[in-house]
Amino acid sequence: MRHFSWIETENKQVLVKSKASGYFEFALLKRDDKNRLELVPSGILVIKRGQSAPRSDTELPNITREQLGKIWQSKIAAKRNIKLIPAKNSP
Repeated sequence: MRHFSWIETENKQVLVKSKASGYFEFALLKRDDKNRLELVPSGILVIKRGQSAPRSDTELPNITREQLGKIWQSKIAAKRNIKLIPAKNSP
């Protein structure tokens, strides 16, 4: 489950929407099969509107703006490398 967009809270926590639960969760960094950074849901829900800190004592690693920038750039580069195939002419 790859995320191209995210929400950054006032206290610099990064949130992504979980496709499995439908809720926003705190994000974790993971490497994909091509060794690129990506954001994935942590399983720790954002409980209340405006709550931007996890309820549990779980230590989530900080995601830096530099890491977010690298994710953004790799996603843009991947989109640019998509090869378009012309449609076949219909008889």
